[in-house]
Amino acid sequence: MLIIVEGPDGAGKSTLARELADASGSTMFHYGAYLGEPVIAPHYFGAVCRALHGEDVVMDRSWYSEPIYGAACRGGADRVSAAELRALELVAAEARAVVVLCLPPFEVCREAWAARRDREYVRLDAQMRTVYDLYAGVRGWALDTCVYDRTSPGARLRLAARLFR
Repeated sequence: MLIIVEGPDGAGKSTLARELADASGSTMFHYGAYLGEPVIAPHYFGAVCRALHGEDVVMDRSWYSEPIYGAACRGGADRVSAAELRALELVAAEARAVVVLCLPPFEVCREAWAARRDREYVRLDAQMRTVYDLYAGVRGWALDTCVYDRTSPGARLRLAARLFR
């Protein structure tokens, strides 16, 4: 199985990804901003291929964050081409991928992000708002996607039931 954890800064992605990997005995991959790299799809293909070959994998971020952070922080630059996106989605679908979109209320994300802003890729309040709004507006990723709000009572149990049925 392949679990992809996505969402804005401060949404609880890394914590959730670690917990999911620990609970399921999966291998976890954390992906950074890859600053200065014009082509980044190969980073993601490695983890997806491992899942395709039977390894349980949890990804903390994926190619889905590229257009969002590109729009907010890089003047629209998206370093994953349309062909690479489609190839990644096809292979991920074969690996039974599920995307968990972490999306607690904006103020929850903003507070967590602000507490560690000096270590984050997003530096400005306006960028943070743009990133959040773009994630909140997601309506059509090709992979099976569920929304997770860590502040909602019972959210962890519902997510576990969804992922590990």
